[in-house]
Amino acid sequence: MITQTAREIAKSPVALELRRIQMIAEIGTEQNTTTILMIPSDILSLAKEIYQSISSE
Repeated sequence: MITQTAREIAKSPVALELRRIQMIAEIGTEQNTTTILMIPSDILSLAKEIYQSISSE
């Protein structure tokens, strides 16, 4: 089931974004103190490149 869902989401990037928004909405409706920190994957890729550059020096 998870594999099939992953394939469907891969076919439509909008589906992934909608699922992310749904998840945030579900977390937000509960009475809790959860903090959601959204980090774009581009930042993680950049951090990895910087780390590799520093490590090779």
